[in-house]
Amino acid sequence: IHGDLTGWAKQGVLLLNCALTTVRKKSNAHAEFWAEYMDALICELDNLGVIFILLGEYAKKRASILVKSKDRVLTWGHPSPLNAKNKVECPENFKYCDVFIKANDILISEGEPPIDWNLDTEVQIPAANECIKLITNRVIKNTKKEVKRVSGRDKKEPAKKEPTNN
Repeated sequence: IHGDLTGWAKQGVLLLNCALTTVRKKSNAHAEFWAEYMDALICELDNLGVIFILLGEYAKKRASILVKSKDRVLTWGHPSPLNAKNKVECPENFKYCDVFIKANDILISEGEPPIDWNLDTEVQIPAANECIKLITNRVIKNTKKEVKRVSGRDKKEPAKKEPTNN
């Protein structure tokens, strides 16, 4: 398996980590730094009615901010080999993960095509790029509004009086 997830993206799958940066070998090192931004992004995605697949304990905590997609949240442990559940034979081992099957069941029940989760399949669906642009633009717009609100720059400044020559 090559690990190229482009085929998923072309089908509309958006993969996000709870933090977009970290320190090598230090899990969640920058998670608090990214928390507010990622929560805003997740809320925008929630407005679009997407299916959420939350992998790992930290990701599962994000489910509490979902409003519209509560019945479209699927969870499982993190697939990392560092996850203790993946080191032993137990029902929580990632090899028994069924969230991808459940996501397809939801899509099929709504008359949508299922995701081909096979990494070796070539898929030609351009809609994912447009979805990503839409979400990114909404998050940027809302982030700018929030920065203005917090900084007090959203209030109209009084008009400056022009000096008069008397």
